[in-house]
Amino acid sequence: MEVSENNFRDLLTDEVSFVIMSLNNKELNRRLSNICKNYRILVNVVDDKDLSDIIFPAIIEKENLLLAISTKGECPYYSKRLKEELIEFISSKGREAKLLIDARKNNNSMERTYEKIKRGL
Repeated sequence: MEVSENNFRDLLTDEVSFVIMSLNNKELNRRLSNICKNYRILVNVVDDKDLSDIIFPAIIEKENLLLAISTKGECPYYSKRLKEELIEFISSKGREAKLLIDARKNNNSMERTYEKIKRGL
């Protein structure tokens, strides 16, 4: 389906709460973003933070950890690459996280447990 100003309004039903746009036409993105705002619908224009009401960070979710990474819409490519690097780093830290979680559950000193981890015990 080709999106235009003419058919875009027809797509904005009552069920629509936000729109994500990734069109290769900056002017059309601007016009459609304005239509969303007139309809009080949140909009994210993937490559244009100034047209966006919301942004979506890169998310890393592991067992007991949730990280959100964002360049505030400046460079999504960098967020993606940083996410990949952090996933590798976090994976190597899984044992440490488990030890700290267990220490907390057992009411042990978090600081002492962390010091032991750093000393390699």
